Amino acid sequence: MEHSPSICTSPQLRRYANEQVARAELERLLSPQARLIREVHLQHPHQEAPLRIDFVALIRDFRPGHDYSLLGIETKCAFEHFNQWSSGLKQCVDYRHAVIADRRAQRAQGQRLEYVFLWPDIRDLGDLDTHRWERPIWAGGVERFVGQFNVGTVRRLRDDAGGDFVRFYCSADPLWDTRWGAWRSSDWGSARRAGAR
Repeated sequence: MEHSPSICTSPQLRRYANEQVARAELERLLSPQARLIREVHLQHPHQEAPLRIDFVALIRDFRPGHDYSLLGIETKCAFEHFNQWSSGLKQCVDYRHAVIADRRAQRAQGQRLEYVFLWPDIRDLGDLDTHRWERPIWAGGVERFVGQFNVGTVRRLRDDAGGDFVRFYCSADPLWDTRWGAWRSSDWGSARRAGAR
């Protein structure tokens, strides 16, 4: 029986040496469009211990018709297995149900995050097609499912001139990016109000 290559054998799945490097890269790509607060404490209604998310971001005009949006971003440096990526997204769902319990967040203290995103996306760390044929299908299904909780991914893209930028996705729909700003969501995907349950 032929063994399928494991996703952890690809050196492309580790773009960043560690999480600090991944965070610094995201900060570089998001400045100056976003105000980022590092390592923010959250309180989940069903857990006594506080949670800590890597970033709370305030982004102007993230959604058309809104002055700013309150977002959370969790960073990882690598995904050695597909289930580590889906576990990271599950972690984001937990953060989505928590409230901000950090004085540095000022007016946002006590509020829930409108959206929570995972950075980077597993599809930006290697070609899933070279590992197992099902994995791109799994990724799409997981992305659609967690989008129902207002959880998505941040993808690193390149424009025609070769410049790097990031785009935020929820339910596979682009929501906002550092090149063109807010997108109009499709009716099928994430065209739901922030905070929808």
